[in-house]
Amino acid sequence: MKSLLKISVATLLSLAALSTPNFGGIAVSANTRSISLKESIHILKRNGYGSEVSLPKLKARTSKRTLIWTYPGAQGMDKISLRPIGKHYVKIHAIFGTLHGGHFHVLHYPYAPHYKTVKR
Repeated sequence: MKSLLKISVATLLSLAALSTPNFGGIAVSANTRSISLKESIHILKRNGYGSEVSLPKLKARTSKRTLIWTYPGAQGMDKISLRPIGKHYVKIHAIFGTLHGGHFHVLHYPYAPHYKTVKR
């Protein structure tokens, strides 16, 4: 009887791990697919980051995060992270900067939001 109870508890815990509320009541499931570079560019252009997607470079891509560096303007450089939230939403975190002086320096860019959650 105890072993059956342990199996039932283990099964419940594993099912709870597959679908847990994570962000704003939206359930994050284990089958969330990663975001490709092409889809990232489409999402960014559609949601107000169109001027920031010049010369995009995919720096990292996992099932939990896609990291893109873009190079808008003469010395601009932006680091944009896209995290899938469930099947239908993406959390965008953008760090705007410049390469003036040979190193990355953060700029306080007021024309686009630094954090935004959008539909996929």
